[in-house]
Amino acid sequence: MLPKQNGNQPVLFREEQRFRQSWIWLLILFVAGLQWWGFIQQIIFGQPWGDNPAPDWMMILFWLL
Repeated sequence: MLPKQNGNQPVLFREEQRFRQSWIWLLILFVAGLQWWGFIQQIIFGQPWGDNPAPDWMMILFWLL
């Protein structure tokens, strides 16, 4: 029996894709790691991160994203 979608109409086609490119995962993890490092340096330890640091509210906003 086919699964139902929107009440009475059966699903005719279903596609699943997996994210398998390891170099993209590494890039994403690297950027996320930099953001965590900057957040910890500036918000937790109170040391400005970089020559022209972002305001604390912006660091928190980027960390939440």
